[in-house]
Amino acid sequence: MTPATIARALNVSVRTLHRAFADGETVMAYVRRRRLEGARRELGLPCGPFTVADVAARRQFVDPRHFRRAHRGTYGQSPRRQGDRST
Repeated sequence: MTPATIARALNVSVRTLHRAFADGETVMAYVRRRRLEGARRELGLPCGPFTVADVAARRQFVDPRHFRRAHRGTYGQSPRRQGDRST
């Protein structure tokens, strides 16, 4: 996902998209934050059917290690399934 694909989907120019985010986080920081939030919600579901690697892939993180680093950097802890003691 890129700013250009997002702008096309919203039927606005890339410049307009960037202006909408001018006062805060960047477009891609917003996208990454939303992906991490969604992954955290999925991992918090009790008895969810997906592993950490599955959730990372579903949220478009190509490498589960990259997902784990991003999650740890954002939330201060490794991602894990609710009730799971392993990472």
